[in-house]
Parts: sequence; C-alpha cells; structure tokens
Amino acid sequence: MPESGATSDQEPITIDIDRKFLFDTVSKKLGLTIDDKEILEIRHNDYSFKLQESGIPCNDSQQRTAKTFYGDFAPTPSHATQNTYNEVLKYLTSENIIAINDYNYPALLETKKDLDETTAHLLIANYVETQFDMSLSCVKSGYNIILSKLDDIFIKLSDVLPITVSHQSDEENNQAPLIWSTQVQLIPMSHVHF
Repeated sequence: MPESGATSDQEPITIDIDRKFLFDTVSKKLGLTIDDKEILEIRHNDYSFKLQESGIPCNDSQQRTAKTFYGDFAPTPSHATQNTYNEVLKYLTSENIIAINDYNYPALLETKKDLDETTAHLLIANYVETQFDMSLSCVKSGYNIILSKLDDIFIKLSDVLPITVSHQSDEENNQAPLIWSTQVQLIPMSHVHF
C-alpha cells in the first residue's frame, strides 16, 4: 500500500495542457487573427506546422504586427501543430506580452527573482574581481620596478659598499628576486689612523 503524500525524491506527475487550448485563450484575449496555417510534410513522418498570425501587440501595445511561426519538426501533424502553438506562446511570453498565470506561476516568479539576483551578484563579483586583478597587477608591476632599480643601485655600489648581489629563482612567479647580503670585514686596530 503506497504511503500518502509525496516525498521530495518522488518524480512529479507531468500533466500536459493542450497548447491549442492555451493558444485559443490567448488569441481571444489579445484579439489575434490567424491569416494562414499549413501542415508541411518535410519527409515521411517528419512534419512542421506553419502559422501566420496578425494582431500581435508590439512593445508599446499601440501598434500591431503580423508574424509567421514554425514549430519543431514532429512525427505527426498533431504534434507539429502543438509545437507551433508552443512557439507562439513562448514568443508572446519572451516579449512580455503575456504571462500565463497558472498554478506554478508564483513559484516561477520567485525562481526568476532569485535567478536575476544571483546574476546581478555574479556580474558585480566579476567586475570587482577584474578591478582587483588590475590593481594587483599595478602593485606587482611597481614592486618589480622598485626591485629592478634596487638591483641597479646595489650593482653600482657593490664595489664601494660591503654588499653582495645574487639572484635566486622564484618558482611561483618565474622571477629572479635579488638576495642582498652584507660583507663585514674586520680591520685590525693597527691599521686604523686617527
């Protein structure tokens, strides 16, 4: 005997809503007109449905336009027709002309809000990371210039000052940082003149 209630691991039952029903409802609400429709048999068991529709609102909703829609290829004419109705609904939704307020619509809005917020955070993080990389690159470049100038100074003064300059490879940065060491030479007191 199956347990009552669904678990989170259980696959939900998929309920297909006839796209023609949704299309007819949307067409009636928006005042759309079908100008032409035709089933196209591309090859045996490969159909497409062409639908030309007019009265589609533009973004400002004052002007109307006509558009031709083709759905994905399908093995039967009825599947091809459903695919084309689906393309019309997708177009109207993506252009923000309609929003189908069904049972899942509030969850869809919440998910879209989360997605938009996450995308915004990622864009900001990407920008900040780029700025940080540029700043780090400038600091590193300045550091390398200072080291290069110190290298030149120490090389020029190595015969005057008790300094030895040697290079040691840095595997992490593929650079050869300088190692400076001082040489202290003790002078006997007998050689010191006052």
